[in-house]
Amino acid sequence: MEYNHQFNDQWHGIGGPLHVSGAGSTCQLTEDYILAVQGLGLPLNRDFNGAQQRGVGTMQYTTLKGRRWNAVDGFLSEIKNNSNFTVETSCTVTRVILENERCVGVAYAKNGNETIVRCEREVLMAAGTYNTPKILMLSGIGPAAHLQSVGIKTLHELDGVGENLQDHHEVPVVAATNGHFGYYGEDKGWNAIRNGLQYLLFGTGPVTSVGVEACTYMDPDGSDRPSIKLYCVPSVYLDGDIKDVKRQDGVTLNACLLRPKSRGTVRLRSGNIQDMPIIDNNYLAEPDDLAMEIKGLRFAREVLKQQPLSGRITAELIPGKD
Repeated sequence: MEYNHQFNDQWHGIGGPLHVSGAGSTCQLTEDYILAVQGLGLPLNRDFNGAQQRGVGTMQYTTLKGRRWNAVDGFLSEIKNNSNFTVETSCTVTRVILENERCVGVAYAKNGNETIVRCEREVLMAAGTYNTPKILMLSGIGPAAHLQSVGIKTLHELDGVGENLQDHHEVPVVAATNGHFGYYGEDKGWNAIRNGLQYLLFGTGPVTSVGVEACTYMDPDGSDRPSIKLYCVPSVYLDGDIKDVKRQDGVTLNACLLRPKSRGTVRLRSGNIQDMPIIDNNYLAEPDDLAMEIKGLRFAREVLKQQPLSGRITAELIPGKD
């Protein structure tokens, strides 16, 4: 599948339609972060999808010449005019159709009308983590007691549908810097015009960055198998509910839990396809997840204390020194 623009070895290919390339642009904060983490004893890793993940370095992306390269570009563009290939858009799949315990097609709604498409071979479910179990349960496939509670007849009892939800949540440390070393304000005013012209004329500059260029894979307990991925976001990255911190030049280190033990569920709100599912991530149900996130946060603080990054930092904004 892969056309890798940096690596051609046992881990990577160069003959496929899916383009993979390195960070189009790297800022000063990214470079400082990579050096700081090495100062804590972790190795430089040039390929997180190679022999091992442990270490720090820049990441790779499904991009080509500074632009997103997606599944449509890589796989569908070549066959979109084939007579045996059809794409329907602006429609909602309402259910899969079972006959004698075999899936024989799907039903979808478009412009208020239902259409049924039958298959000879198979139906592949690819509606994502939340909508795949939703569609299955609306079709009568899932835990019988739950289906009955929302008025859906059970056609195939399968208790695992909607169970075992896992998500690798993250906890940030946000710090202000004493200068402009990242991407704050690069999308405003004259900066936006300059960066846009640089990209259009030369295909370089901040526009070619995805905004998160480097990370660290590590285990706070010393294992070679990482349990934390520490992203370096070269700006003050705030969730929408944070109101008391102003946006400014800074850096955000996000400690992401790679292998959570907590498990959640996806359930139906009703038998109506238009109703969103009830999603219970059940974060931090397992004490080990909370303990590991705290260790990840403490590691992020240690990174901020290391040169050359420490020379840029003026204050910790979130969670704050207290």
